[in-house]
Amino acid sequence: MLAIETFIISELNDLKFNFTHLGSTYIMESIQILYYNNLENSPFNLEKDVYSIVASKHHQSVQNIKSNICKSSNHMYAECTQDYLKKYFSFPVDLKPTPKLIIRTVLSNVCNKLLLQND
Repeated sequence: MLAIETFIISELNDLKFNFTHLGSTYIMESIQILYYNNLENSPFNLEKDVYSIVASKHHQSVQNIKSNICKSSNHMYAECTQDYLKKYFSFPVDLKPTPKLIIRTVLSNVCNKLLLQND
């Protein structure tokens, strides 16, 4: 397993994502797509730029990918403690993170860990 995959899985596990849900795997793949295309600091449209690639890989519709990711995000929100979510996403109050925020934040944390590992 590549270092990036290990770091992504670790971050998602910390957030209580359940990899028996397809959406968790799709989120992981979305983060990898953004990383490998150097889009971590660029604006992107999830459906057009990311979900379409995941959908093509899995022979699914973009809407199916989006729906599975939303379901997985909802399960994560229910399973993870509110204190951890507030700290992880720097929320001042209890808010539910959007899939895009989850993907961006995990990607940012993974990039930071990779930089530290390479120093």
